[in-house]
Amino acid sequence: MLHYRMGGAGQMLADVTSKGLLVSLPIKGTGDTIWCSDFIASLIWFASAYPTKFAFRGHSDATFDFQSRLARVVLAENSASRYADLVARERAILADVREAGWLGTVRTPLARLASLQHRGVPTRLLDLTLDPLVATYFAAEKDSSLDGAVVLVRDPGSKVEMTNLGSLRFTPSGATYAVWPAPPIDDRIISQRGAFLVANNVVKKVQPNLTLAYGIAGFQSKGEWTGDSIQKAVDNYLNGQYRGRPKKYPPNLAVFLIPSIMKSALVKMLSRFGITKRSIYPDLQGYATSFLA
Repeated sequence: MLHYRMGGAGQMLADVTSKGLLVSLPIKGTGDTIWCSDFIASLIWFASAYPTKFAFRGHSDATFDFQSRLARVVLAENSASRYADLVARERAILADVREAGWLGTVRTPLARLASLQHRGVPTRLLDLTLDPLVATYFAAEKDSSLDGAVVLVRDPGSKVEMTNLGSLRFTPSGATYAVWPAPPIDDRIISQRGAFLVANNVVKKVQPNLTLAYGIAGFQSKGEWTGDSIQKAVDNYLNGQYRGRPKKYPPNLAVFLIPSIMKSALVKMLSRFGITKRSIYPDLQGYATSFLA
């Protein structure tokens, strides 16, 4: 098992490790295509081995801070901020955008947030993708000196919509969070198979705590997963000893680690599948940044 710094952003990784939701593969050698194949195969196998679905998020730094960017902005301005402060700041941002007319024909509130998020404006949304290969690319494309991670988030099947006043409506109403597939409002969202994590801040005892990662109670480990059972399931799969479905209850959150020395090899392998900077960022800005020099 690899070792990481703990505390601060790394605390989320420590919490995940303590719940047995962390998966790491042994390194066979720098640039080893077998390791890359095993990583991609085990990731896809694990995500498809349940009746429920997963969404994915790639982190170039495995000691990730599982927070929305707006939460980080609000906390940087005032460390005592609460979720209500985040919502108020988001409403102010939306008012600025509407006044400037920057979103054109994008009408629904969640779609506006999705469009802003993909343009770098901080919102309460947390970017996800429905494609594990895209998440792997995001985890491996940069910061080659840092270990990366692909995070799997179980899709609970709940639905969410937002009113014009910024209130969220979940179906069922007691859902702690939703994985919301983004509408095809721009080329990047389409090519990245974009989705977003939306937390339900009105369910009793589930209001997100801005100082504790995303703070969603639904991310606690669930069911029969204990100890290193996820690691064992992946090991058995790679050893050809176990091809059936893992235990009945999937975790709500799992993390697959990418050692820094394997990042460049993963990026090269993904390019064979058509996952490249130009396909991930299919616009002029993405094209401009695809050149090495």
